[in-house]
Amino acid sequence: MKMNPQKQLLFKELLEKLEKSTFEPSDIKLLFLELRDHNKGSIIFEIANFIAHPEGRNKGVSFQYIERQYVKYNVFYHKDNILYDSITYNTFNKILLPGIIEFKEKDFKKSIGISRAQALNLLKKSYSNDKNFRAYFPSKLEKLEDFFLLKKIINFTVNSFVANPAINSIEVFKSLKSAISELNSKLNLGYNGHKLVNKNINDIYICIVHLLHYAEFEMWDNKIAKLRMSIKNKEQNQNNPFLHLFMEIPYNEKKVWFSWDFIYSECNLSKHIEKEQLHLFNKDIKIETASLYRNEQGILKIKVIDYKES
Repeated sequence: MKMNPQKQLLFKELLEKLEKSTFEPSDIKLLFLELRDHNKGSIIFEIANFIAHPEGRNKGVSFQYIERQYVKYNVFYHKDNILYDSITYNTFNKILLPGIIEFKEKDFKKSIGISRAQALNLLKKSYSNDKNFRAYFPSKLEKLEDFFLLKKIINFTVNSFVANPAINSIEVFKSLKSAISELNSKLNLGYNGHKLVNKNINDIYICIVHLLHYAEFEMWDNKIAKLRMSIKNKEQNQNNPFLHLFMEIPYNEKKVWFSWDFIYSECNLSKHIEKEQLHLFNKDIKIETASLYRNEQGILKIKVIDYKES
C-alpha cells in the first residue's frame, strides 16, 4: 500500500522520536496504526486493531486463544465431557486443533506418546465434517487402540491449561523490527529499524501495556473479560519489579475469577519507577490507574495513581 506524503512525514517524525527516545504512549499508538495496513495478518495488525477498538473485542488471534482457554475453564469447573460420537464444528476447529499446537512438543509427546503432528493427523482422519449439522462425526477406525488414543488426545487437550500468554512479546518486537525496517527501506528514510526497537524495547513494551490497560473482550456467554496492568516482584525481590498485562473474567456470583497472562516480558521496571513509589512493590499489586511521563533525564516513568493488592 502506497503512503501519501502526509503519512510519510508522520512516519518519519515517529521514527525520529524513536531515535531520540522521546516518544509517548500516543506515539506508539500512532506507530501501530500507521503500520497496520502494511502488515495485515501479523501480530502488528492484531495489536493495532486492539488499540483502535479496545472495547467488546470478539475477533482476532488473541481473542481465539482467550476463548479457547475460557472454554477449557468452563469445561473444568462444570465437569463437562466432550462427546466423542459428535464434536461440534467450533469445538473441533477452535479448541481441539489449535489447542494441540499450543502445547510444547516435548510436553505433549511425554503425556500422549505421539507428536503433535501425529495427533492432528489422527484427529483429522478419524472425524468427518457434516455441514448440515455443523459437527464432526467419527469415521471407521482401523484399530481399536486408535479409539482410546483419540479419547486421550481429546481429554488432554480440553482439560489441560497452557500457561503461554495470549500474545508473545518476543514475536511482537520481532515483527515490529521487520515492519519498521521494511517501510523505512521503501521510503528511504535511513533509519535502522532493528536498532530503533532494541534501544527502546522496555519503553515500547510499557507503552503497549499502558495502551491496552482496561481493554475488553466479549466472550461467547456475554461475559466481559478485561485486561489489567499488574506489577510483581520477581522472586519477591523488591529491586526487580516487572510489569505484565493479565486477563480477568468473572466466572460466577461467588466472585470466582479466571485470570491468566495476556502479554508478558522480562522487563525490569526498577529505573521506570520513582524511588518514593518503590515501597508499593513489597507486594504484588493490580494497577487501577497509572500515568506515564518522561522525567528531566528523558526516562519513561510509571506513576501509579490507584491500585489494589493482588
